[in-house]
Amino acid sequence: MDIEDLFENKNKYRHKQGVQDFSQGNSYKPENYYCEPERFNFFELLNSINNNKKLKITIFVVLFILIAVIIGLVVLLFPIIIKTINYIFQNGVSGLIDIVRDLLNNLWYGTK
Repeated sequence: MDIEDLFENKNKYRHKQGVQDFSQGNSYKPENYYCEPERFNFFELLNSINNNKKLKITIFVVLFILIAVIIGLVVLLFPIIIKTINYIFQNGVSGLIDIVRDLLNNLWYGTK
C-alpha cells in the first residue's frame, strides 16, 4: 500500500460521506460550502488569544525572551557602535567607506 493509496481512500471516504448527507434530502449545507474562504480577522485572533490562558502566557514568555536578546545584543555591540561613530566623526563617511571596501576586497581576493 502506497502513501497515495492512503490519501485516495481517505478522500473517497469523505466524498461518500458528503454525497450521503446531500442524497438523503437534508437541506442543511455547511455555511462555507459554496463560499470563498473567509479572510483573516485580526480581532478574532486577539479574542482567541485573550481566551486561551496557556497561549497568552507562551506569547508573553516568547516576547520577554526576544526583548532580552535584543537588549543583550545592544549591550554587547555598544562599544563597537561608539567606536564606529567616533571614527565617522574623525574621518568622515568616506573614510568608513574606504575601510569597508578594503575589508570586502580582502574577503573577496584573500590576503596575499
